[in-house]
Amino acid sequence: MRCPKCLAEVGEVSRCPYCHSDLNRRTDDSQRVRGRFKGRARGEPEPRRGILAALRRFLSDPYTPTRSKLILLLAALYILLPLDFLPGGLIPVIGWLDDLVVAALTWLLIGDDVRRHYYR
Repeated sequence: MRCPKCLAEVGEVSRCPYCHSDLNRRTDDSQRVRGRFKGRARGEPEPRRGILAALRRFLSDPYTPTRSKLILLLAALYILLPLDFLPGGLIPVIGWLDDLVVAALTWLLIGDDVRRHYYR
């Protein structure tokens, strides 16, 4: 807290030890919060590049777990190949359902690792 007259840092006292003026016990928010936070406030980090560049970094980074790389490659292979567990010949939407499930499971398993590379 600062003395309003001499602007000296006085802490939580009722009288300024330097100019002996009476200090109001209530401080405004700017004085109460001062010194607790330093630097700019950070929100969600901005992505630097596109998702394809992040996936390329994800696959080429030696610190990425091999399990995550393998899951991503197998999921991409399954989605791109025309072979499906649920054939889409009878009902067209059913053929896409298993691809959607594989994509969702892949994101659940490796989403944190991909986000870490995307916002790096």
